[in-house]
Amino acid sequence: MFDSSISGIRNGLAMAERAANNIAQFESSDPQDMVDMMIAERTVEANVIALKTSLRMSEHFIDLLA
Repeated sequence: MFDSSISGIRNGLAMAERAANNIAQFESSDPQDMVDMMIAERTVEANVIALKTSLRMSEHFIDLLA
């Protein structure tokens, strides 16, 4: 249940790191790197929200069983 959100966070962070490295090497940077940074930010943000929601749902499920 949590695996896909955690995997999405990792993928977003990896994308951000690649884009940041390309931007740091200014000569080889292109506008797509900035776009990739923005996509990575939204990817991490969305997956963190999904993970928090899953955790909250799990807590409520445990409350129902108790």
